Amino acid sequence: MAPPPSPNSRAAAVRRQHLAVTQSQLQRFRQQGALQVAAAKEQAAAAAAAAAAAQLGKLDAAPLAPIGQAHAAASAAQAAYQARREAEAQRRRAEQEAAAARHAAALAARQAELSRIAEAEASRLQRQKQAAQREAQRARTAAVAHARRCAAEQEAARCVAASSAAADAAARQAAARQRPQHATIDYRFTRLHELGLGQGLPAGSSAGGSSGGGGSSVATSGSRAAGQPPLATICFEDYLQHLQRR
Repeated sequence: MAPPPSPNSRAAAVRRQHLAVTQSQLQRFRQQGALQVAAAKEQAAAAAAAAAAAQLGKLDAAPLAPIGQAHAAASAAQAAYQARREAEAQRRRAEQEAAAARHAAALAARQAELSRIAEAEASRLQRQKQAAQREAQRARTAAVAHARRCAAEQEAARCVAASSAAADAAARQAAARQRPQHATIDYRFTRLHELGLGQGLPAGSSAGGSSGGGGSSVATSGSRAAGQPPLATICFEDYLQHLQRR
């Protein structure tokens, strides 16, 4: 399928069409003027011939006059005919000049109208082109913003996935790492009751040691002053489970 014509080609086609119409009108006007001039010439020649025939008829019908009078009458008739012919020629020239002036004025008006139409069409096409350019610029800006937003979302999703994968890997490594069954942590310089961690901690039956088989052990000290919470030594796994339950 052929591509649609561009606005410039459409404007050029419109101008060529208007020019062809104007030229055809000018040719028609010229032909009409030539026909009118030829008809006027024929009418003038016929009128002159009729006048001459009438004058000759009058001369033939009149009684014979002296030769001097006949020559005088012929000269007067010839002068009158010549005057009428010159007057008719002047009238035709005036009519032709007036017709040419009217035709030139009509052509100028038509050309001005065509120029105005062409300028209006060019202005409309320019506004349409500018609107299309602005719309294309807005579309490009929206596409760039959408692409950046998608890229940012993809990057955020990738970072989240990477963080999740790293956290899962760290959790698997921590779960796979072997811990001692009797690992303990000593809180001899920490008041568990002041930190809010003393409630719910498992208490052991033996003082100062760890229970067998991975159990919990709490060793209280009797050397603390009265009114202060006791210091304790507990199993590390029990401490972690206690933190998870909080």
